Amino acid sequence: MGNLADVFTAEGQYAEAEQLVRQTLETERRTLGPEHSDTLVTSQGLGMLLKREKRYAEAEGTFRQTLEGRRGLRPGLRSGARGQAG
Repeated sequence: MGNLADVFTAEGQYAEAEQLVRQTLETERRTLGPEHSDTLVTSQGLGMLLKREKRYAEAEGTFRQTLEGRRGLRPGLRSGARGQAG
């Protein structure tokens, strides 16, 4: 999904990219949890997309939510490493 959203973004098709990113984020939150590193990477990507669209208030809220999630990660996962710690 991420690659397709990147293509849409590069083509200036922000609405399509945003829809894909939001769908992915919802699925990851439900299946992996809100503080999983993959979920947080997707959340950060949404923030970057919103920033690119100059939707700064929404981007800021998304970035803050992502930051709070990262603070909840165990030290080994803070670097954005993918996968679950056991």
